[in-house]
Amino acid sequence: MTSRLPAEMLEKILYAGSLAPSGHNAQPWRFRVQAETVQLVTVADPSFHNWRQCGSFVGQGALLENLSVAASALGYEPRITLFPDAATPDLVASITFEPAPPRDERLSAAIPLRCTNRKPYRPVPLTSTQQRELLHTAEEVGGAELRLYEHPSIRAELARIGALNEGIMFSTPALHRWFFEHLRWTEQDERATTSGLYLKTLELARPQEAVLKVFQTKWGERILNGLGFPKLIVRDNTAINSAAAAIGVILIPRQSDRAFIQAGRLLERVWLKATSWQLSLQPLIGTTCLILRALAGEADGLSPAHVALLKDADRCMREVCQLDRGTIVGLFRIGTSDSPSARSSRYPLATLMGEERR
Repeated sequence: MTSRLPAEMLEKILYAGSLAPSGHNAQPWRFRVQAETVQLVTVADPSFHNWRQCGSFVGQGALLENLSVAASALGYEPRITLFPDAATPDLVASITFEPAPPRDERLSAAIPLRCTNRKPYRPVPLTSTQQRELLHTAEEVGGAELRLYEHPSIRAELARIGALNEGIMFSTPALHRWFFEHLRWTEQDERATTSGLYLKTLELARPQEAVLKVFQTKWGERILNGLGFPKLIVRDNTAINSAAAAIGVILIPRQSDRAFIQAGRLLERVWLKATSWQLSLQPLIGTTCLILRALAGEADGLSPAHVALLKDADRCMREVCQLDRGTIVGLFRIGTSDSPSARSSRYPLATLMGEERR
């Protein structure tokens, strides 16, 4: 452990970091502790959505934000150096800690409470104070921008675009298989793997769960796709997204690994603020990850129709939001809802600090 930081304190900070969100709960990271330095090391995530590991970098940015908030609340200032060694490409960051006056206690308390919440929203708008604090987050983090849209027509268009991911995923064989390979149907299975997408976090009604079980079979996939089931999913998810109090857009000025990490830090800090106000937040990053692939010409596996749909979605987002620059990293919906039915598990800290992940 580090000489500046007691072992017990360091474990609390690293555990808080490990509670960060990641695509399909992959948790693409582990820690190495060397003398006074903590190293954040990436673990490959081959998901199709994880174009050039941008999704992993967003998740690792969220981890670094959690770690920083937790350390600050405990009276330590983290010194983070991103990509410190070009000869070690899997080394994302090195972190040291210096004593400092405690701060961010409110956000630190929100870390273990933060979770994805897909429950339907109640018609409660954001307060003016909440709007201001959320928009101020971009200044606090730096390196990424945040736009917040509450107007019904803009919210509806962004809601539709955010829902496209599920329609494309369920009508593309490779993505369809990937989804079901990472879906955890029971609490026992979810706890045994401590990764993947737990069914109960999807907040589906029993009839929807039954349809999903049919959809995982090859014959069910053919029949339901033939009946236009993916379009129904997009329609239903659009309605849920549209009911949020607001939809946020996170942008970076130019594409780089560092910029994606800063976008992740921004998203997580917004999420912690929302959690501290007992608001629900749901990232809508799947569509934007697919858009990045389509725009880069690296969308093998997607149909030409889907590629055209994604490019048109990017054009629509820029038009409706009046964006003439930057890269859209992701969307999120935010509002008031009931508590989630379930939460995803995490790898034990001992696993993340070992040489190998199980």
